[in-house]
Amino acid sequence: MISPKNMLILIKSRYVAVLLYTSGIIGNLIALTDFRISPLIFLMAVGSLSLATVSAYILSDLMDLNEDRLNSPNRPLPSGKVSVNDARTLIITSLALGVVIALTINYLTATLIFVTFILSSLYSLPFIRAKDRYYSKSLISWMGGFVGTFIASAVILKFSLLSILISSLDGFLIMLLVMIGDVIDYEGDKKAGVKSLAVTFGIEKATLAIEIVLALVIAITASILYISYNEISPMFFLISSAATFLVYKYIYSLKNSGFKRERAKLVKQALRALYFSVQISIILGFFIYFII
Repeated sequence: MISPKNMLILIKSRYVAVLLYTSGIIGNLIALTDFRISPLIFLMAVGSLSLATVSAYILSDLMDLNEDRLNSPNRPLPSGKVSVNDARTLIITSLALGVVIALTINYLTATLIFVTFILSSLYSLPFIRAKDRYYSKSLISWMGGFVGTFIASAVILKFSLLSILISSLDGFLIMLLVMIGDVIDYEGDKKAGVKSLAVTFGIEKATLAIEIVLALVIAITASILYISYNEISPMFFLISSAATFLVYKYIYSLKNSGFKRERAKLVKQALRALYFSVQISIILGFFIYFII
């Protein structure tokens, strides 16, 4: 049985990633319902995805233990602060509780919650390890971001182009975080034999790929504004675009530094800020239009 202290240590080590990943469903639920959703259903949907996401990230940490000893030695598992058995207990209990909560909403929601966990498993499990190949790593990360946000449609059983675009946008934002992670972990991945984007094509080309995907993000945000012009404030596009160009600024700084690891970490922080900015801008955009 895992102690509350160790459980909190594990969750704390991944809380930013969990908040980031689950914020997508919040924005999509609001976009699809115009704030007309039962608070209980809202909390159950966000809670079930949060629990499944905790389970998925701790599983990833467990599977990547050897690599983390090189790239992130201060995390709870590689540092020895928390045992492997405690991590396994949290993985099982969080996933089970998340699926049970989702089942009380509907079967489709529970299915998609479990699919998000399966995608994360494909990312790190031995004999599959999608993360060892840049193409499967990019695809799985995009799919994980897409499905995690698209769960909002399953919750209210409303499927639309708007939901698909918002889910696709979140998928590309998650993929961008994975891509910059490859740049940060270049040395460790190279030693471990991981064929990441940066290792396969070099850091400079990997950074160029990030810039291209960022341009796609701007195009998708413009498409969301276009199809929802009578539902969302232009503030959504303005905030998202401003945050995106800030990321471009940090990428320019990364190039000028000779692709130093510390500069790449700043780009990752900017990408996280972009992800949260997109979710906040979606909420504000629909809220402003709703009250006007």
